Amino acid sequence: MTTTFSNIGTVSLPPEIEARVAHMAFIIDAAAEDMPVSFASATVGNTLTLAFTLCTEADALVQSVVTKMEGTLD
Repeated sequence: MTTTFSNIGTVSLPPEIEARVAHMAFIIDAAAEDMPVSFASATVGNTLTLAFTLCTEADALVQSVVTKMEGTLD
């Protein structure tokens, strides 16, 4: 399976704006028959947002990523 992962990295905002932002989403529309799963990520402050774009039944893949990430949080 072919996939894509787009990461815009850490978004720097002025402190007065960052205090009002809970998370930053970066959504891509790349789901197609030849690339059924795409990922995107963005970070604001200490919050990483990971988005999935799916064009298939990929629940096991999404759950696997979530489980692995939960294991890294302390």
